[in-house]
Amino acid sequence: MGRAPKYLTLQDKLQARQAAKRRYAASDRGKDVKSIQNARAYVHRTAKTVNHRREASVTMVDQHPQGDIPAHLVALAQLPLSSSRLFDEALTSADALDESDLGVWNLRPPYHTLPAHQENDTERRFTQRLVEVMHGKRFRELRADGEDRVRRIDTVGLQEMVEGLEERVAELLVVCHDDAPEAIASAKLPGSGDGQSLPPRNRRQDPFWDKRLERPDVYSEVSYSSS
Repeated sequence: MGRAPKYLTLQDKLQARQAAKRRYAASDRGKDVKSIQNARAYVHRTAKTVNHRREASVTMVDQHPQGDIPAHLVALAQLPLSSSRLFDEALTSADALDESDLGVWNLRPPYHTLPAHQENDTERRFTQRLVEVMHGKRFRELRADGEDRVRRIDTVGLQEMVEGLEERVAELLVVCHDDAPEAIASAKLPGSGDGQSLPPRNRRQDPFWDKRLERPDVYSEVSYSSS
């Protein structure tokens, strides 16, 4: 005689398999395997979220009517942020950076460095690290400004907030034109209380306009007294 069947019906077999899975999941080995699977799923899900946000941000820039936005500004906005320790520290805490002696670095990007600093490996590495720190600082300020703007919506109203932002963006687009990318650094962006004032918009308002475009390294500190 042959062996007697272990399960008489398909339903009995399915129930026994489910019971075995529950026993395995409750065992130490089953818990360890489940923990590893959850960690892998989290990494995969996080990577997809980051890629989705990056693609969404690029898509938003691509779909924006760029007739008035300079090409160099669009390219600058699409550059990925750093993932270095210095960037993270400057992003998470204001105590990670001594802001009392930043000098010319206390401006908006892109940052202008001396040609000699690009020729020396040590200076080039130092400059790169300082750029990462400044990007973290600016991103922290930008995030704080966004949170403050959300809070102020309750008092001033959404429509008034949007109109104010649109007006500010229109002013910045006048400044950030193709012939003067250095103007981005000196422009006072929305919410930057400690930034510099917007420079004059045209030759009539600024007697140093042409010279400023030709030699920004010399005339960037000239006072805008005529504005």
